[in-house]
Amino acid sequence: MQRLLKYPLLFKEMHKYTDDTSSDKSAIATARTTLNAVCSAINSRRADHDSLAQIQSSLKEYSGRPLKEYGRLLKDGHVKVRVSLSHSRA
Repeated sequence: MQRLLKYPLLFKEMHKYTDDTSSDKSAIATARTTLNAVCSAINSRRADHDSLAQIQSSLKEYSGRPLKEYGRLLKDGHVKVRVSLSHSRA
């Protein structure tokens, strides 16, 4: 994963030093754009994962499914939880 995030820098340098008349110039530019998009998506998912892990670790006595199973984190911020205590009479 870490190597993949370094490829945009490599392609930036390749594009910079490739002769403008070379037929490879446009292919390198396309690859660079695609790599930037992939790296942005990876960074976004990593941030989501880190946020969910932090939220889940801060929940006390949570015994439900892992939060990541519910999908992507849509908002980040404070959460208010109302707890209803039901009193059963036996």
